[in-house]
Amino acid sequence: MRDPLQTYIFTKKIYLTFLALVFLFTGISQCPSGEQVEKKISRIIKSPSLSGGKKLQLFYDFKKEADDCNIARDSVYAWLLSRIGLYEYNLNKNYGSCIELTLESVRINSLARDKGSKIGKINDYINLGYYYRDIFQYSRSLSCCDSAIAIAGKFRDTYNNAIVEAKIIKTNVYFYSGDYQKCIEESTKGIEYTLNKKDTINYVEFLIQRIQSLFYQNKLKETF
Repeated sequence: MRDPLQTYIFTKKIYLTFLALVFLFTGISQCPSGEQVEKKISRIIKSPSLSGGKKLQLFYDFKKEADDCNIARDSVYAWLLSRIGLYEYNLNKNYGSCIELTLESVRINSLARDKGSKIGKINDYINLGYYYRDIFQYSRSLSCCDSAIAIAGKFRDTYNNAIVEAKIIKTNVYFYSGDYQKCIEESTKGIEYTLNKKDTINYVEFLIQRIQSLFYQNKLKETF
């Protein structure tokens, strides 16, 4: 006959071992895969019921979860960083955070080799163009725009919208910095580019910027 105390100790060891295995495998299963991360980011972005502030909080919570699970630093993780940066910019104008996060996204995308990394880098550089423009770091803004244009230009007509957006930021920078001649030159290039692409909306954007610069140079008669 078994000693009741030994039976109790044996049973307890089995129970504790079982609990340890449950916690181990539950912890592993709760860590998201790259595909799950991508889908979750997309759901948060597209959700009409969530406010911008709630989305930002969910992104931060999700980033903590991803960091705790040590998920791969690939283009999907870079996308998460980029989204947090964008919401910090749109909601809080927290330039320190949005620039730091987006620069890290650029770094990760520069190491990645999947298709998403190219698109991610283009979007990151455009966003940085806005961020640096708003804090008057004009040379950095122009450099980021040029990087976006250079990458997008390698893909024929796939990323025309990105090229146009980067060019618009450049005209903004030249105008805000008071370099009206450069703004006129960049706007003229933008007008030619959008005419060639039959892009009426952005054509008007470049035309307005050109008119404004000509006005400040007292050359309004050269508008057309």
